[in-house]
This record gives sequence, C-alpha cells and structure tokens, in this order.
Amino acid sequence: MKSAACPLPVLTLAAMSEPGWEAAVNWPLPAQPSIELLQEARQRVATYIDWYSNDAAPVTAPAEVRHEINRAAARLIEICLAIQQQQLASER
Repeated sequence: MKSAACPLPVLTLAAMSEPGWEAAVNWPLPAQPSIELLQEARQRVATYIDWYSNDAAPVTAPAEVRHEINRAAARLIEICLAIQQQQLASER
C-alpha cells in the first residue's frame, strides 16, 4: 500500500519569521509570490552567501564551497527573475 506523499512546504513570510536563511535558500517559491516575500527571500539568500563566503568557506572543502555558492547564487537568480516578473506584471 502506498502512503500519501507529504507535499513540500512552499516559501512563506511566516516560514521566514525565524532568524536564518534555511527556508529562503531551500523551500520552493509559491506559484504567485508577493513582492514582499521575494524581497525578504532575496535579502536572506544574499545574507547566506555573505555568511558562507566569509565564515564557512575558509574551513570547507573547495568542491563543497563551489557547490554551495553556486546553489545559493542560482536561488538568488530565481528570486531576482521572479521580482522582475512581478514588476513587469504590475506595469501592465
């Protein structure tokens, strides 16, 4: 018998109410994210990249550093494009 798959959480402002960047970096964006959600997520991901590059990277294997910074940068791109899409939609 198959068990029902547990849906992944989507990113919300409530999920980012706790300090840190875990949700912003890892949780999928909702289908229609608000500009406030996107701006907060952008700030959290940028903070993560800053922290990782200054504090974690010096004591982490080069391959892992490359992977984490690429992963976070890809997320930042995803968020920035979603912000751009929201702004273009609001101009119409």
